[in-house]
Amino acid sequence: MRPYGYSSFRYELTPYLKFDSENVLAVKVDNSVQPNSRWYSGSGIYRNVWLVKTGKVFVDNWGTFISTPVANNEKAEVLIKTKIKNQSGVKGDLKFKTTIIDPSGKSPVHAETKAEPWESVTEEFTHNINIEKPALWSIENPQMYKAVTEVFFNGKLTDTYETPFGIRHFDFDEKDGFSLNGEKLKILGVCQHHDLGCLGSAINTRALERQLEILKEMGCNSIRTSHNPPAPELLDLCDKMGFIVQDETFDMWRKKKTPYDYSHDFPEWHERDLTDHILRDRNHPSVMMWSIGNEVLEQWQHIDADTISIEKANLILNFDKNVPANVVNSGEMSVNSLITTKLANIVKSLDTTRPVTAACNEVNPWNNLFKSGALDLMGIQLSSSEL
Repeated sequence: MRPYGYSSFRYELTPYLKFDSENVLAVKVDNSVQPNSRWYSGSGIYRNVWLVKTGKVFVDNWGTFISTPVANNEKAEVLIKTKIKNQSGVKGDLKFKTTIIDPSGKSPVHAETKAEPWESVTEEFTHNINIEKPALWSIENPQMYKAVTEVFFNGKLTDTYETPFGIRHFDFDEKDGFSLNGEKLKILGVCQHHDLGCLGSAINTRALERQLEILKEMGCNSIRTSHNPPAPELLDLCDKMGFIVQDETFDMWRKKKTPYDYSHDFPEWHERDLTDHILRDRNHPSVMMWSIGNEVLEQWQHIDADTISIEKANLILNFDKNVPANVVNSGEMSVNSLITTKLANIVKSLDTTRPVTAACNEVNPWNNLFKSGALDLMGIQLSSSEL
């Protein structure tokens, strides 16, 4: 079961398949308890489902992480971390090769690693590849590369895994603002909910593309995924069309906004859902920042249920069960500040290349999210009367 309808996930079906007869896969969606959202969420399976077939030694789900520690017009350093999984139950000779395909379709460079013999269940390997005079990804010219990973086990090709990526560098500066590839850029963005208006919520790539085309014509150059992980197709389009993305995970944490929303599942599922979100999206060059929450009620001390039981705090924060309650909610660092810190730390454990923010509609310094000190960028939302 996955209670958060916006999360992508994968299940290993091999143990349940009957290879000598027909198989039936049944997926049940239960969206009957309402209201569970502040907007139209849709219902049913409205994003794509894929059947992935590999050999017994393969690149793990979302198993590559590509970053560019050096990225300029003269040179790019492409750092590729690849997690390979072994479900063969035996040791053998492992070889995997990463080939970089440039925007023109050429394959100028590759790297290769061997492990002989190899018997790990899961292991992460690193390739560091230099590219001379790279084509940089930008708003005006969103050039895309592709890394193709081929896995060989005992001389047999067991998996091929493709990872699109872009080469770019960016910076958020408190004095000079945002810059992309060394050039100042004013971010002109919109909040983009996942539905397609009168077309509903079922994924339609051309409808998404048309929305982005209209936004481009308006002068928009950035998207905030309001207020949940988007369909992967949206980020693919933003990569291709040249949009900056603030990729957002949650609309609420443990405090509810509607009677049956994700707040009921947050204590048990927030770590898994946030982790899967970052792992899925971290190779997209369009993604420039992560948002861990939108207008969450944890900003304020006076909201009901601000002080929670030590048992629930342990569940959310993984505190030692003997931590006194007055430490969990101590005033200066309330449990809400500690939740902020935990979420930000989850993101940074998976990706240190982008800043973490949250959309806050409490602009005063006593905001619990601000007090945590965990946010790299202060996301402040003002009403028209406050401007």
